[in-house]
Amino acid sequence: MRTSRTGKSLALIICLPLALAACGSPTTDETSDDGGTDAGAVGGDQAAVCEAGAEEGTVVFWGSEEDATQQKLEADFAAAHPGIDVEFQSLRPEDITQRLVLEAGSGRASEVDVIEGNLDAFEPLVERDLVQQDVDWTSLGVRESLITETGMVRNSRIANGLVYNPDVTQPEDLPETWEELIDPKWAGTVVVDPRGNPLQALALEWGVDETVDYVERMKETVQPVVIEGGTAGMLTVASGENELTTNGRSAETLEQQAQGSPLEIHYLDVIPTSDFYQVVLADAPHPNAAACWVGWLVGEEGAAKVLEYAYKGNDDIPAGAPEDAVIAAIETAEEVDLAADAAAQIAAIWASLGTAG
Repeated sequence: MRTSRTGKSLALIICLPLALAACGSPTTDETSDDGGTDAGAVGGDQAAVCEAGAEEGTVVFWGSEEDATQQKLEADFAAAHPGIDVEFQSLRPEDITQRLVLEAGSGRASEVDVIEGNLDAFEPLVERDLVQQDVDWTSLGVRESLITETGMVRNSRIANGLVYNPDVTQPEDLPETWEELIDPKWAGTVVVDPRGNPLQALALEWGVDETVDYVERMKETVQPVVIEGGTAGMLTVASGENELTTNGRSAETLEQQAQGSPLEIHYLDVIPTSDFYQVVLADAPHPNAAACWVGWLVGEEGAAKVLEYAYKGNDDIPAGAPEDAVIAAIETAEEVDLAADAAAQIAAIWASLGTAG
């Protein structure tokens, strides 16, 4: 399966493995001013790091997970590691970055250990050396494809595809590529999002001009129905009002299935994804507790709980993807700008169609 924009392996392109020296057993001899251990003390396997984390006693975590889901995850983590309390605050990734950059600029030591968000939002933190890059995550049992070259660990991947109702649309009638979707037989039955989601990610593979041309041709041939919001579009497919939505997401599809909706997801030749990462900060006051939390969350037990509670998977390639599918994940500031350019032009095209009530 082709899994990157250059055809190389996913482990090499999307999540470059860490090349780190082996660490010794964790120690708590060096402490920070507030009693936490120095970030350099993190080392050893998951059991050893979690034992050192229990001596620290707390992990301060900023992320955007829903409170109900986070509380369930914390309860499961506490059962596995009863010596570590999780102090959670819900913040958007962009707000997390802004606060941490301001703290660093003022010379104040942060009280935060680990944060969650997307790579592009956290790039300013990497540029300012605010990210802990010396944890040997593989020794904690984290698979290499989840680890970036800057030491961040992916904890969820939501994949986009066409969502359809098999009671209305037969799987064998579905297109296999995005190009095949441009067919008069789909006229007036395909939902698109007015903000360009997720079609702007196609520009990572095709470039902006080709992506915009594709959308122009879709407009002329398919005359799609414009509905804002992934779930809103999916519900019209579930009801039979429309046949397909291009803004179908794996997590929301699983959630709708759990509620009894007759929906399935079908992946095409390019699969846009939304990836979120756990990041231990360079001056984390409780680094072992932070590493224990991250290792548990992305490990077999934690990942199963995330899938159960939030319907978010973390597979490198979603189940059912074509063999030659390309994963299109926005990872860098340059890709953010490229996708934003494509999204703005796509939104202007959809605006001429109007929005369904």
